[in-house]
Amino acid sequence: MKPLKQGLTTLLLAGITGLPVADAQQGMTVDHVAQMERAYNAKLSPNGRYIAYQVTESPDPEEKNKRSSIRLHLYDTEDESITPYYTQGNASSVTFRPGHNTLTFLTSQEGDRGRALYEMPLDGGSPTRLMGFQRSIRGYDFGPEGNRIVFTAKNPDGGAPDSK
Repeated sequence: MKPLKQGLTTLLLAGITGLPVADAQQGMTVDHVAQMERAYNAKLSPNGRYIAYQVTESPDPEEKNKRSSIRLHLYDTEDESITPYYTQGNASSVTFRPGHNTLTFLTSQEGDRGRALYEMPLDGGSPTRLMGFQRSIRGYDFGPEGNRIVFTAKNPDGGAPDSK
């Protein structure tokens, strides 16, 4: 594996991308804050070639009650490219699936009953739903081969999560 560029390392460690430059007299404004993006939750692939990370983009401050969007990006350490990987919705709980050359994450798409588990090949494509549940999935993990899944789901009465 080639060493990572210092710029990317700084980006991931600092957790900030797209930082706007504010006029010294004007200072930082609400619009500047809205233009900021934050990178976090970096995950290294088992072979060390890819780094998956999430990017949060703040909504337009003029739009009321709009949430930030959370996109998934993939950095290829061999060709030093950054690819916006999953941008159709909010992605969370990102992990590389053992033995499958894919990236998995939780998101909610049309027809889902809350957050479901999705998978995408590392070379891109469309997300495939691996599994859903009658309630939102909160977290998951794979067995060593990547063929078994354990997950927790939101309990409808607010108590401790179910585990399957």
